[in-house]
This record gives sequence, C-alpha cells and structure tokens, in this order.
Amino acid sequence: MCKTLNLEYSASNICFDPKRLDESDPDRSKIEKAIQLLKRADKHRKDAEKLEAEALTVISPLQLEIMASSSVHFNIPATVELIDKNFDVTMEVEGGQLCLSYSARFSVTVGDDFTQETYEQWEREGGWEFLGLTFAKDGFETADGRASVSWSIDED
Repeated sequence: MCKTLNLEYSASNICFDPKRLDESDPDRSKIEKAIQLLKRADKHRKDAEKLEAEALTVISPLQLEIMASSSVHFNIPATVELIDKNFDVTMEVEGGQLCLSYSARFSVTVGDDFTQETYEQWEREGGWEFLGLTFAKDGFETADGRASVSWSIDED
C-alpha cells in the first residue's frame, strides 16, 4: 500500500524587475506587457479581471523549479507545470516591478512506512534546497518576500 505526500509551496511578494533583464531576453517583454495590463486593470475596474487574466497569460506557461536533497522514501520532480488546478496567483505592480504572490500544489507517492517523522528528518538533513519559478531568473528579486512549504500525508 502506498501513501501520497501532498505539498504546497507558497511565496509572497516575489518581484521581477524588467530593467535587470537584457533587452533581448523574451521574459523582459513579457514582464513589461504584464505590467502594462495590470496598470490598465487598476484604472479600469470593470475590465480588471479580464486584464489580470491576460497578464497571467502573457507570462505563462510557468513552472515551479524544485531542488531538493535526495531521499530513499520519495522522488521529488525537478519541475512542476503550474496550471489552474494546482496554482493560485495574485499579481500587482510595485515601483515598476511585477510582483507575484502564489501557491503551487503537487504530490508525490511515498511508501506505506512514510511518516511525519520521516519527512521532518529529511527536512533537517537537507530537505529543500530551492523552490521557485523558472521564469525571468535574472530579473528576480524578493521584496521582503516570504515562502513556506506545507504538507500532509494521505493514505491511498
């Protein structure tokens, strides 16, 4: 019998500055376009939801990049595609930067002997090395951003 380890990575106030990206970088134009759409959404409240959805489409597809220490108990994927059913995001423009707060959910199969203690020991011994978007890495900066991983174990 197997169990499922459900994971949720949440990050807030993660900002992307288009000026930090080379002008030839396609992510720069995506960020600039998303910023324009979000500024229009602020001015035109009745069209805000549509414009915010367009801004997300401009920077999509998005993936969560995952670097974690290896474990004999489970195999964490290197990336997770972020789609409607496993991804929630809010976006805003702050000081010419595109700022995101988001939550990404994913699951991995673990053995029936996997416990809370197993997970906590893995975390203490290295656990998460990096979690973040595979988008505009050169333009990325946190603005007092916070991140956390929550988890639960389900019996299958």
